[in-house]
Amino acid sequence: MKTILIQPFIILAGIATTIASLGLSVFSPVVVFKRDIFVPLAIAETALCGVIIGTVVGINFYLTAIVFSLITILLLFSIKTNKSLPQETVIAIVYVFASALSIIALSKSPVLHSQATDVLFGNVLTVGQYETWFSLITTLISLTTLFLLYGKFVFAFSDIETAKSCGLNVGLLNFIFYSILSLIITASIKILGLLLTFSYLLLPTTVASLVSCRSLKSTTLFGVISSLISTWIGFILSVYLDTPTGPTIVITFLLVISVIYFIKKIFKL
Repeated sequence: MKTILIQPFIILAGIATTIASLGLSVFSPVVVFKRDIFVPLAIAETALCGVIIGTVVGINFYLTAIVFSLITILLLFSIKTNKSLPQETVIAIVYVFASALSIIALSKSPVLHSQATDVLFGNVLTVGQYETWFSLITTLISLTTLFLLYGKFVFAFSDIETAKSCGLNVGLLNFIFYSILSLIITASIKILGLLLTFSYLLLPTTVASLVSCRSLKSTTLFGVISSLISTWIGFILSVYLDTPTGPTIVITFLLVISVIYFIKKIFKL
């Protein structure tokens, strides 16, 4: 067991997964706070579609993923001003369209089609240095921007009208937030797959809410800690049990949430 865990490709996979989980879990409280959890899901699906199409066409898949993600953000923002078409409907349409396009693209590539599970759910153990470095750089850029504008983001998202009256450009802040979020999603989707990427945007805040975190900062802290613990445990279990890494980490995360929930119930905390 110890021999397997010190293999270079295992170590690289562990580093890549840790970087991605850290970045996404930091964004988790703000995403949940905005109550726009399905917007990142649509972005993640279109980013995955971009990765697939880029691979099939033979161009840099990160480039196509970023382009697809930005198009999705612009589309959602342009439709948001149109009251006749609910944003939830647009998100669903974007998700369905991207899913259908991904399946068509997969069918045109025999290699990708045979690896459909890895494409959709990620295969951390096949991650290379290029993906790891790209994830590290984009995570640093996204988190730096988030921290620099954190106060403005929270203010603008919590009270839109007051923020506007104070001179904040709420629309621009929304665009910047989703742009840096799409950047980190794009970097993670190739490593983690759609399932785990979306899980990291939702589950860390769920854990923090169970331990009664009162502020966004404490929610972020507990979310990141629970995310890293679940990631490391799930990663080691997947190697030991020879199971897909992404789904194993998700199951581990859900078990952590279940344990915390039942402890609170039993001891009435």
